[in-house]
Amino acid sequence: AECLVDIQLEAHIPEDYIENLSQRIDIYRKIASITSEEDGLDLIDELIDRFGEPPAAVKGLIDVALLRNTAAQFGFTEISQKGQMLH
Repeated sequence: AECLVDIQLEAHIPEDYIENLSQRIDIYRKIASITSEEDGLDLIDELIDRFGEPPAAVKGLIDVALLRNTAAQFGFTEISQKGQMLH
């Protein structure tokens, strides 16, 4: 099951952080597979080793992936933001 997350948060990998497209796609795949906070911390460590300190947008992407995958495990199909409220 998948969960759609539509919230107001900068969540992407900037080209100036990872310039190589195939490396960026590989990291997007790794981020999409995060299922625990430990997975996220391990990935951040890998990013620091390979590319330096990740910008806020990358950390936001990791947070969204963890939220999406955790919510899907509990049967949620969508999380959206309306103003300051999450639905």
